[in-house]
Amino acid sequence: MMSVLFGFISGALPGGGVVLLPILLGIGLVGGGVIGTDACIGMATNIFKVVFFLLFSLLSTRYLLYGLLIGFCMIPGTYLARWLLGHLHVKIHTYIIEALIFFSGLSFLYSFIIEQA
Repeated sequence: MMSVLFGFISGALPGGGVVLLPILLGIGLVGGGVIGTDACIGMATNIFKVVFFLLFSLLSTRYLLYGLLIGFCMIPGTYLARWLLGHLHVKIHTYIIEALIFFSGLSFLYSFIIEQA
């Protein structure tokens, strides 16, 4: 049931991955487990999005190249994150994830309020 909900949210909204993190934390994943699982699910989801957008001619080559460039720019950050993860206590890492989820929720609410005004 949760996978159907996540699939719908991630397909309909940008930033739907924020919904997945509390679920992964709730089932007991911590540290590298939560990060790796989220990364694999996010990569698979985005690959399917790109394929379907290309099939329906909704993604131009220009934007595909932009996405690939941004993806390559993220590679150094993954090595930094791995180093940080190896040096942080699991509880601190979990608190950081929870804070990011909280502030992402506030950001969504703020964006909604601004659009309604």
